[in-house]
Amino acid sequence: MPGKKKTLTDLTLKAFKPAPKGQRYELGDKDVKGFGVRVNDRGEVTFVLAARYPDGGKHPTRATLGHYPNMTLAQARQKALTFGVLGERYLKSVVAKAPPCRADL
Repeated sequence: MPGKKKTLTDLTLKAFKPAPKGQRYELGDKDVKGFGVRVNDRGEVTFVLAARYPDGGKHPTRATLGHYPNMTLAQARQKALTFGVLGERYLKSVVAKAPPCRADL
């Protein structure tokens, strides 16, 4: 995730302050690539996973994994790792099946 990164802990999640009214902020996790949290102006903490997809443009797409405290940090990290592995497998299969482009000929 772009922006600030920190090793997330349960204590960190409990200490988040709400964002200013009408805004939200994100904090990436140092331990899992693309994983982080988003905090809104009501103080709700959402686990997100950011990834770039082929032909998806220069900005990453963020997927919501769950909400704290309904989902624990450990569960969210595991889900992020699972999606990360599945995403890499998917991309490798797409690239392997893609027809060669002019630069490859």
